[in-house]
Amino acid sequence: MSKKRLILILSSVVFGMIAIILYICLFGEKPSMVEVIAGNTENPDNKFDFKIIHKINEGEENNYLVSPLSIGYALFMLKEGSYENTRNEINELLGNYQILRVNNVKNRIGIANGLFINSLYKKDINNSFISTIRNDYDADVVFDKFNGPKVVNDWVNKKTFKMIPSTLKYLSQEEILVLVNTVAIDLEWEKEFNKDVTHKQEFTKADGSKIEVAMMGQSNNISYIKSDKAQGIIKNYKNYDDSSDLEYIAILPNGDIKEYINNFNEEEFGNLLGSKRVADGEELTVNLNLPKYTYDYSYERFKNDLVALGLKSLFTSAANFKGISQNLNLFVSDAIHKTHIEVSEEGTKAAAVTAFTFKNSSMPAGDLEVIDIDFDKPFIYIIKDRKYNNIWFFGTVYEPMKWEDNK
Repeated sequence: MSKKRLILILSSVVFGMIAIILYICLFGEKPSMVEVIAGNTENPDNKFDFKIIHKINEGEENNYLVSPLSIGYALFMLKEGSYENTRNEINELLGNYQILRVNNVKNRIGIANGLFINSLYKKDINNSFISTIRNDYDADVVFDKFNGPKVVNDWVNKKTFKMIPSTLKYLSQEEILVLVNTVAIDLEWEKEFNKDVTHKQEFTKADGSKIEVAMMGQSNNISYIKSDKAQGIIKNYKNYDDSSDLEYIAILPNGDIKEYINNFNEEEFGNLLGSKRVADGEELTVNLNLPKYTYDYSYERFKNDLVALGLKSLFTSAANFKGISQNLNLFVSDAIHKTHIEVSEEGTKAAAVTAFTFKNSSMPAGDLEVIDIDFDKPFIYIIKDRKYNNIWFFGTVYEPMKWEDNK
């Protein structure tokens, strides 16, 4: 074979490979922009989601909103710094849960993690823990004097697109660090509701009473789902990139809503999703009436519910967070979960924050009951005689003195 012919063959092979690579890059399957951050990679499930849903449903009779995703993120970060009993408890609660790295879309989709460290204890926090939270979870690491909650609250407000302006009520130098996750969306419907169609309609509450609400109307451009226990719809949001394929699901139980949620599980959810039929106006028409709604929610029982779900050592001196600090005996002093939701003709805005604050315990590890009490709601007071227990005064406080009246 001549040298000239060999050069032609090699050139053809090289140009052919370049052409193939260009074709794949331009027209071929793009690599997924979603990757697993933590959790079970072989057999993931969402049983953790339903544990959270069932637990919050036990004690709520009004509007509520939780983000299992935000709680899951925070617990995985918590686990990174835990050992032995505490780590085992977190693993048991999470099970085969899995969290993914989702691309943030500016002002549309945002998942953020933060680690706020009291500057006084900067040298006491393990560098390995800081590196893990920063590198694996893309967390912002902030050193602060902890003279108040402003730095944390401002960070959360920014990350939640200004939907949750106040996360912590207070933050003092007794706290060592704060671990935070936020999830926020501001999504437009793929097909908006026509504002001219929005109308006044009666809405029947759980107790049977009726109220008038703003009801949005739309025909088709949705999917219909149904099981033996419920029916509902799926409505798509606009797709902003490969990792933002989100949808809105509304489910209307046939019977009592509380009972339905108590029994809501992967099987029932799978039955609903498996029944999906597209309402296109040709083979199926669905006329949807969906009320507009907006509210804020604070999960006041979050700490107690985590204990009930198995995190028994977390909030006591029995906690083992030596992965965070070898010098300090850290325990979780408080757990906060707050959310916000707006559903309108244009789309959906929603945000969640999960925060864990830490303190140092000088007590030896053991079973310790920790009770925090804040008189931040109406309360009773009594003035009585100590010797004979005669009640001299019995009163209630429904509204304390306002700050501006405190002279």
